[in-house]
Amino acid sequence: MNYTMLLWGLFFLFNPEIAIFDVLPDTIGFILIAQALKPLAPISPSMETAVAGFRKLAAVHAVKILAIIPLVGTLSGGDPAISMLFTFGFALASMAYLVPAFEHLYSALSYFAARDGKRLPWCEFSRIFTLLSFLLRYLLAFLPQSVYLYIDNNNIYDVVIYPLAHYLSGLTVISVSLSFLLGLIWYIHIHRFFRSRKRDQAMNRTIREELASVVCSSKQIVLSALQPTVRYLTLGFLSMIAITID
Repeated sequence: MNYTMLLWGLFFLFNPEIAIFDVLPDTIGFILIAQALKPLAPISPSMETAVAGFRKLAAVHAVKILAIIPLVGTLSGGDPAISMLFTFGFALASMAYLVPAFEHLYSALSYFAARDGKRLPWCEFSRIFTLLSFLLRYLLAFLPQSVYLYIDNNNIYDVVIYPLAHYLSGLTVISVSLSFLLGLIWYIHIHRFFRSRKRDQAMNRTIREELASVVCSSKQIVLSALQPTVRYLTLGFLSMIAITID
């Protein structure tokens, strides 16, 4: 496991969100985490599931980045409540993949520790704290957008009026501040947790021994060697389509 890459990936996840806007793109963080954990997938079904989950999260957040463009266009000339729907939808999709991904990650770590006949320190606390931190993060991102839940149905004009909309800026400042503080505390904890795992020589020795005992078939070796080539060919093909359309 590449601990340095893992910690950099986790770093991209600590910052707060403003609706669906994210200063440090989470999609980069999830890609780094998946790549850092990928070497352990052959020796742990839980880690393999976790890697797949983080890749799905990277895809969800890549779509979220692309969704900013239509969202800005909609807000400039339409109903501002659409940002609330975007925020809620992506938060729900993120939690749907994030919870099982981290659950399987911590399960795999507990398994590796149990192979040495010991219990992993702070593992259960770290798992619960991580899930609660992300849940609160998405709730805090949604909180300012909740001003659009209340609609004034008694207006005499043919427009939608949101009486609570003037609280949006204040709630955003409060939510971003709390989310930043929570994210910082979470990252300090998670950084210390995985730094401790990096220094755990017994667990890392067990991982290396299990990796050394893995026997790959010739088909798996060929597919692994061809994967980067296929990726570049796919990218080149998509670029040709873009040029043709242009």
